[in-house]
Amino acid sequence: MGSKQAIAPLPDESTDRTGPSKEEVFEVLSNRRRRQTLHYLLQKEDETATKREISRQLAAWENDEPVDMVSSSERKRVYIALHQTHLPKLDDAGLIDYEPAQGIITLTDACHDLDVYFDVVPENELSWSQFYVGLGGVCLAITALAGLGVVPFAGVPAIALAGLFAVVMTLTGTLHYLRDQKNRLGGAGEPPGPEAK
Repeated sequence: MGSKQAIAPLPDESTDRTGPSKEEVFEVLSNRRRRQTLHYLLQKEDETATKREISRQLAAWENDEPVDMVSSSERKRVYIALHQTHLPKLDDAGLIDYEPAQGIITLTDACHDLDVYFDVVPENELSWSQFYVGLGGVCLAITALAGLGVVPFAGVPAIALAGLFAVVMTLTGTLHYLRDQKNRLGGAGEPPGPEAK
């Protein structure tokens, strides 16, 4: 009788991954206070803060007032929600290291791998992909009109059209870059995103 060979088990997907799944990321980022917490930590040089610091800053943002004007009841409301819900969720997702006893919160490397998710498109605004499709359509229509000899595009040299399109794309790309910096978690100022809790 031949000896049976052991079949190697398939790798366990849950132990192989190095960060949160896409669903976990969207779940975590769906909440304003969790986005604000990440935003605040990304703004700090050492990416570490206490629960008290974070709750004071979030209360200031929520009440549209300076940090030193936040009342103890405003801070306490945020502090309790952070302690009971938001910090454990961020910790479970692997985006922060949270030590409840000490109240210390530090960003993890996994958080830095999420830049692609940090781009926030404000509500009721066109996404950049929609904008570029529209811009490409306009450029294509102008090119077609020039090719068909339609006035006033018929007399415009092709090099002038190409130059115009290059200038438009460069200016648009610059505007896109500047808007991205404003609408990115960890950028200067208040966190981007919808105001709903």
